[in-house]
This record gives sequence, structure tokens and C-alpha cells, in this order.
Amino acid sequence: MDFLPFYLGAGVITGLVSGLFGVGGGIVMIPVLTVSFRWLNINPEISMHMALGTSLAAIIVNSLFAVISHSKKKAIQWKFLLLATPGIATGSLAGAFLAADRTSKELGIVFIVFLFLFTLRLFFASKPQQKSPESSAKKIPSYLNIIMGFLIGLSSAFLGVGGGVFTSAWLLYLRYPVQHALATSSGAGLPVSIMGTAGFIWNGLEISDLPQYSLGFVYLPALLGLIVGGGPAAWAGAKLAHKIEQNLLKKIFGVFLLCMAVSMLYIKLNTP
Repeated sequence: MDFLPFYLGAGVITGLVSGLFGVGGGIVMIPVLTVSFRWLNINPEISMHMALGTSLAAIIVNSLFAVISHSKKKAIQWKFLLLATPGIATGSLAGAFLAADRTSKELGIVFIVFLFLFTLRLFFASKPQQKSPESSAKKIPSYLNIIMGFLIGLSSAFLGVGGGVFTSAWLLYLRYPVQHALATSSGAGLPVSIMGTAGFIWNGLEISDLPQYSLGFVYLPALLGLIVGGGPAAWAGAKLAHKIEQNLLKKIFGVFLLCMAVSMLYIKLNTP
């Protein structure tokens, strides 16, 4: 439990990120968890699985707080979520089982590549339109949103993130205003995190060398700190998201993520 204050601080940071950018916080939590598990001497063969499972479990609470806050601003596109949620839930469960069959090093490399690509997108993405969603959004067949929901869930659970990254990218492509895209992506984090966590718990139950206080691939001391620190911070971050200029925040966030990606790359290159 010596690391509990560390995880509390990490929870506050990831909660703010979750609320501000409509992502579950996994893109911050996973690098932090990976580094801390190295310090705790957790078996490197399962450390990435533990990071993914613990991240998804914490995202459940972060997403819930963010959704409550965003819904008060009437910024969530509930029609999209209702169409996409069955696919998101199914894809998330499949992604968790798919990740369980990969080695920790493979998962780490995939996540590092994802971090670099996401950072590039933050720096170079064009500024989205700020019109009302009704006047600016593209009209597409409902089945495309259902298919995208499955792909969002599959990719998100495999990477241990809440789905906000992929959901917001899709909604911005459809020309929804940035505030609505980020708010709606918070809602997508709930089915991703719930089903993904269930998959990681199930697949980790039979592992013999799990650290103490683990439930499958979920490390409970880290989860406690991330939830206690992250839940209220996610609510506050969601409120700030409607007041702060988003493009500047995205650039700052991108620099932070780049540092995280470089740190993880260094660790993976120096891990047997």
C-alpha cells in the first residue's frame, strides 16, 4: 500500500484528462501503471496485462463522473450512443480476450505506437467546426455507427483505453462540434470499460504469479487510488472542458503524451 499516495495523484491527473478531453484516462494511466509495476517488481510477463485491466476498471468511475457532468450541459449525443453501445460492448469483450493471448511486450509495443500516432493527431488535426450538431453533422446510415461501435470497443479494450480516443475521432470526422464529440466519447467509455474489465478479470483468474491484492488482471491498490483521486477530478475536468480553449489544451496534452510514450519506449527497450 506504500504506492497509494502515488496512485491518488495519478488518479487526479487522469481524472482531469478524462473530463477535459472525453477520454477514459487510459492513455495516461497505462504508462503510469507500467512504470509503477516495474518499481513493484511485478512479473514483466504480465505487467502490461495488469496495466490494461486496472486502467479499464478505473475508467468505469471516471466515465460515469464525466457523463453526469457533460449531460448537465446537454452535450452528449444520446442517439449515437444508443446505436453504438451494443457493438461497443461486444467489441470490448472480444478485445479483452484478444489482448490476453498476447505477450506483455507485444501489448506494450502496440500501445506505444498508438500513443505516438494519437500525439501526432493532436498536433496536426484540423480545427473542428463549432456549429450546432444538427446543422454540421454528416448524415450516415445507422448500421455504420453500429459497425463503428464494435470496432471502437475492440480497439479500446485491446489497448486498455476507454474508447474516447476512437469515438471522438469518429464524431469529429462526422463534423460534430468538438464539445459534443468529447462529451459523447465519455459516454462510450462506460460499455468499453465495464465489458473490458470483466474480460481482463476472467482471463487473469487462473494466473499463478499475480501480485497480492489482485483480482484477475486488476491490481486493487492501484485501482483504489485511481478511483478516489480520479472520480471527482473527472467531474471537475468535464466542467472545465466547457470553459477552456480546446486547441491549446490539446497541444499541451500532446507534449505530455509524447513524454509518456518516450518513457514507455525506454522501459520496453531495457526490459528482457
